[in-house]
Amino acid sequence: MNIYFIIAIALTVFFAYWFYRVVRQISTNAKLKKSLLRAQPLSKQSSVGDYVSFTGKLSTPKLNDPISQKTCGYWAIWVRGVFTRKKKKPNKGMQTHRSLILNLSSEEAPFMVANGRISAQMGFKKNFKLIFNPLIKTIKSRQKPLLKGIENVDPSIWKSKYQSYQSDILTLPSESFLTLWGKVQVKNSHSFILTSSENKKEPPLIFCGMKKQMFSLLGSQALWLTFFLLWILGCIALIWLWVVNNADAHLKLIAIVISVVGTFFLNRKIKNVFKKKSL
Repeated sequence: MNIYFIIAIALTVFFAYWFYRVVRQISTNAKLKKSLLRAQPLSKQSSVGDYVSFTGKLSTPKLNDPISQKTCGYWAIWVRGVFTRKKKKPNKGMQTHRSLILNLSSEEAPFMVANGRISAQMGFKKNFKLIFNPLIKTIKSRQKPLLKGIENVDPSIWKSKYQSYQSDILTLPSESFLTLWGKVQVKNSHSFILTSSENKKEPPLIFCGMKKQMFSLLGSQALWLTFFLLWILGCIALIWLWVVNNADAHLKLIAIVISVVGTFFLNRKIKNVFKKKSL
C-alpha cells in the first residue's frame, strides 16, 4: 500500500477529530449566548430565584498577587513543576512534563461588584473557573517562585526532580468593570448575593468588561470557529486531491505541514479570544 495513502487516512482521522471538536464548540457557544440573553438585568425589583445579569465595578480591597506583586482586585495562580524524563518503552526519546503542584486564589476576599445604586456579591465556588477575559501572565523560572504573603504551603511540593517552574497568574484589575450572570440567592434592600443555578440553561459567569463586549467576543469567536470549520474541510479535500492526482512528494510534505500547523494555530487563536495578556 502506498505510504502517502496511509498518511492520508491518518490525517483524515486527525481532521475528523478536529471537525467534531469545532462543531461541538459552535453548538456550546450558541447555547451559551442564548442562555446569557435570557437573563434579566438585576434591579431592586429582582426576586430570589431570578436569573440575572449585572454590570458594575469590582469593589474589593486592592490586593497584590503573591508572585509578581502586581496590584489587582482578584488573583488566581497555578504553579507547575517542569521536568523531562525518558518516554516509556517501547517509545524512545525524552518527554517534558508539567505537573500542577499548587493552585491558589484570593477567594477569601469579598468578591463584590457595585454600580452606585446596588451591589452584588458572588457566591460562586471556585470563581476563577468562571472568569472570561481576565489578564493572564506566565512566568518561567529555574528557582521555585517566591509566594509573598502566602503561608502554610507544604514544602514537599518543591521536588528535586523539577528542573524549572511555570507560574500562570490570572488577575482582574482593581476597580475594573465586571459583568455577572447568576441566580439571585439572597436579596437585601440594595445588595444581592448571586450564585450558580442547578438549571444548565442558567450558567454562572464572570466577564471582565461590559455586557456588549462579551457578546462581541462571542461573535468574534463564532466567526473564527466557522473559518476553522472551513479550514478543516479544505484540508481534507486537499489531502485526497493530492492522493488522487499523485502530486509531487515535496508538495505533499508542504501541504501536510501547513495543514497541521494551521490547525493548531487556529485552535490557539480561538482559545485566546477570551484571554488578555498582562504586561
